[in-house]
Amino acid sequence: MFNTIIESLDLREIELSGRKFTWANTLPIPTFEKLDRVLASVEWDHKFPLVTVQALSHAISDHPPL
Repeated sequence: MFNTIIESLDLREIELSGRKFTWANTLPIPTFEKLDRVLASVEWDHKFPLVTVQALSHAISDHPPL
């Protein structure tokens, strides 16, 4: 349902630079996931075509700030 809403609003995901995933568990064989995303309207994306999102280092949370 989440993806359907994103599509119905015609939103685009802004590319994440610096890493592929935004979360990993602490198991011996970790699971990596991209849970955190930045979405923008098509109009905004056309105004700022070179924008990217960068994941910063994190010490407290298991999600890096974007």
